[in-house]
Amino acid sequence: MITLFRKQSAINSSAIRTRKMLLEIVGVLLAMLFAGLLGRFIAEIATRHISNDLTKLLAGIIIGLMVGIVVGVLIKRTSHRWVKTSSGD
Repeated sequence: MITLFRKQSAINSSAIRTRKMLLEIVGVLLAMLFAGLLGRFIAEIATRHISNDLTKLLAGIIIGLMVGIVVGVLIKRTSHRWVKTSSGD
């Protein structure tokens, strides 16, 4: 009876761990998608009036990277509020 309970407990903790892992992967993918789309949109608006192609490319890359970093930091800060993690995991 005790062995059966331990196996069931191990299966439940494994399922919970798998769900947490999948949730984190999906969250990271959505965050990357959001950061990429927002960075592209803002870079396009900011470089609309630049006529030199090289300058436009460099400005777009820099603006896109800055937006991606900012979105990443904001999502990292807010994700700690949504998901409680223990130090043992």
